[in-house]
Amino acid sequence: MRPARDSERSYALSLNRQFGLKPIRQRRTQRQTRVAAIGPDSCLGYGAGVMIGKPSAVCDTEPMTVLRRSPYFLNQRRGRWRLRWFLLACLAAVVGMLVGFGLVFGSLYLMATMTDWQWPQIVMDALDQDPGETVDIATYPPTVAAEFLVIGLVCWCAAIFAALVQGLPLRSLVAPTRSFRWNVVRKIVLLTVVLYVAIGLVSSLAPSDIEMRFTGIGPDFIAWCVPMLVVILIQTSGEDVFFKGWLLHRLGALAGVAWVAVTLSITIFVALHVGNPDFGELRLILPVFAFSEVVIVYLIMRTGGLEIAFVLHFLNNAMITLLFAEEVTQANELTLFVTETLGADQGLVATEVMETVLYCLHFSALLILVVWKRSPFFIERHELDASLPDADTPDPRPMTVIEA
Repeated sequence: MRPARDSERSYALSLNRQFGLKPIRQRRTQRQTRVAAIGPDSCLGYGAGVMIGKPSAVCDTEPMTVLRRSPYFLNQRRGRWRLRWFLLACLAAVVGMLVGFGLVFGSLYLMATMTDWQWPQIVMDALDQDPGETVDIATYPPTVAAEFLVIGLVCWCAAIFAALVQGLPLRSLVAPTRSFRWNVVRKIVLLTVVLYVAIGLVSSLAPSDIEMRFTGIGPDFIAWCVPMLVVILIQTSGEDVFFKGWLLHRLGALAGVAWVAVTLSITIFVALHVGNPDFGELRLILPVFAFSEVVIVYLIMRTGGLEIAFVLHFLNNAMITLLFAEEVTQANELTLFVTETLGADQGLVATEVMETVLYCLHFSALLILVVWKRSPFFIERHELDASLPDADTPDPRPMTVIEA
């Protein structure tokens, strides 16, 4: 069996041969040659389009710090990455969303008309009406599963359609720069469970107005546990593949500047979650949610894969769906432990502040334990230069270049 680094190198080489991507070190050498040829006082090749070719004393041989281009996102300039193809890919993503909706509703309609089952029609009614009008059936397990399935298929279809339009391999949606690593998945699962237990112990020792009741393990929970985990996996992976596997990296390929792509993708992702009933006080949860997304995106760029995002998103949604959830928000008929806040509004705000602090501590500890070299959960940084062929030793095999 080849070492892991050899498989990662072969994966990067295959992408390089397919799209004609130049090694980062080779691009850097060519850029320095151009700068030396035109003089140190020119911004040619750097920064935003408005600065191209304009003299500036701050440029010299490096761009301004705020416009410094990211090697990680420059590495994503594969396939048809330019603006016109990105806009076409967005249109294809909309078509993919419609296809995802059609798959779910078409399947429910066929089951409702061709079988004697009542739940497909109930689910269709619940998905068609406003949330306020379906409180009585919103916690029905088939309804919850259908909602997860709709979101997951819509995101998956959108990402696949967009990637095909831009000429990207589908594996790049889950492995942007390197092959998928199951050892990282196992490590993050263990770390997340440890952090959840630690946070639970800390919160149990603090005074709180929260009442928790155990609903019991009934036949419905046994029957729906595995199917619910499957649809949760489809939902969480679909969202991560679309927003972090495709949108983040395509915006990064366009802008080249890290903070532009990160800010836009996180803003869109957070804005689409504002309507969730479990958000509570927006002034508290929005900054915390944005902070957690910044941590996740940083770890994606640091490790070169989506494994951490997949694990964190799946475990979070599985926990609030099947284990712990708050009454009238995410709780459903399958939730084992349902919590309810007692007392006045002041107690509710104090409880949300405590939850916000614990949430920040959770992601801060996660970040530290992943990047700290002496930690048992340390994950090494993915070096792009090490995975691409050296500029002095070009690959003798011909490369197929796709015009952008």
